[in-house]
Amino acid sequence: MAGSTFQTNPYDLYKLLEDCHRGALQLPDFQRSWVWDEDRIKSLIASISRAFPIGALMTLDTGGEVNFKPRPVEGAPTEAKQNPP
Repeated sequence: MAGSTFQTNPYDLYKLLEDCHRGALQLPDFQRSWVWDEDRIKSLIASISRAFPIGALMTLDTGGEVNFKPRPVEGAPTEAKQNPP
């Protein structure tokens, strides 16, 4: 069997980071903070740079019956909180 043995739904990392920076992509207030150590962060960056699959990113559209209080992703500018997720 030629080719890749896995399937992805590609989404540009640049676009995800840009959405975090603008506040379009935020976390629910109950989401825990970042807990990875430096070695795990380096491994993640290495995997991304080699185009390896890195797991799942689950998102939730806002505006439904249940609306969680949002908070910007850590490191996003303060203005990100002013934008609706």
